[in-house]
Amino acid sequence: MQMISLKSLKASLLLILILAINSPTQGENTRAILERMEAKVDTLVDFSTRFVQRISYSLNGKVKSFQGRLYLKRPGKFRIETKDYAFVSDACTLWVFSARNQQVTIYQAYSAPPSLNPYSTLLDFRKEYELDTLMIRSGSDKKMIYLQLHPKEEGYIKLLEIWCDGEDLLPRRLRYVDNVDNLVDFNFEEVVLDKGISDSLFMYRPPKGVEVVDMRRGCGE
Repeated sequence: MQMISLKSLKASLLLILILAINSPTQGENTRAILERMEAKVDTLVDFSTRFVQRISYSLNGKVKSFQGRLYLKRPGKFRIETKDYAFVSDACTLWVFSARNQQVTIYQAYSAPPSLNPYSTLLDFRKEYELDTLMIRSGSDKKMIYLQLHPKEEGYIKLLEIWCDGEDLLPRRLRYVDNVDNLVDFNFEEVVLDKGISDSLFMYRPPKGVEVVDMRRGCGE
């Protein structure tokens, strides 16, 4: 369960980078919508949100829920944390904490496994996914942009769905099916942009008494 939670968090970061792909839609053409999304992302300095994650396990039918917070700051800084785990990077070092294992693993950010480095996923987004559907959905209170995508090659995610706010173009929900058919659903609340998040938030000090496993060879090597 722990590894599913860690891997699934990288998928939440895909929400903030939708790049130009073609597909039919209503009204404004798809390329124009996606170009507006890209332009919005390009202007962001920092981004934070509270998330609620719900995992429906295919093997036993059980459902688990988690709550946490996500912070991003250019260039390459991030912090994702729940009561069970955290992973934090200052763009040089990546700290991964597991409360269950009482362990912190430290990596060089650029050499960490892709499942623990969301920026690697973001940079490769255009190479990895293709757009199947883009639709405008109007609800009682707001317009949403819905996207359905699939990976070009087999990987951790089999099918990805994204809902973005029609006004600010930022993610409000993500749902995907993973490679063992678990259904993972994220809802994003309290989205805050460009509030001057301090760089100190992207540093991590291991709690006292936990095991520290250092996988670094020296940042920048």
